[in-house]
Amino acid sequence: MSNLVFKRLFQKSNNLNLGTLIGVASTSGIGVLSLKSISASKAMTGVGTAVIATQVPSGAMILACQLRNDTIIVGAGAATYSSAYSTGSTQAISSGTAFTKNTKINKFFDVNTATNITTGLTDITLTPNAGTLDTGTITAIVYYYELTSLTSL
Repeated sequence: MSNLVFKRLFQKSNNLNLGTLIGVASTSGIGVLSLKSISASKAMTGVGTAVIATQVPSGAMILACQLRNDTIIVGAGAATYSSAYSTGSTQAISSGTAFTKNTKINKFFDVNTATNITTGLTDITLTPNAGTLDTGTITAIVYYYELTSLTSL
């Protein structure tokens, strides 16, 4: 027999937003499934590719990503960019994304094309269609589930 416990946290710590926690208490201990989000920004510095260090933890289940151009993006020889999860999970997020300020992307992870369970820390890589990303800032928010191990008896 177990009791399902719902708890809502409204905390923010180092760009990690804690959302709804679902805890199960039983004679075997307490386990927790947490819906979390993490945000990070990247200022362009004249590079061919740039990485937004979202650092979604290993073993998490990615749900979705939102991107926003905080400022106009300027690139030598480039007019658009693509974004994708990188390292611990890989999947395209966008392609042909305009450099215009306030361009926004909202994308759910497509579990039919790749696994959304991360195998390592997961970031977002930005790649210009040509040339370099010289100036501008892009912010990303990644939403994911994370399990907390059962408590010891």
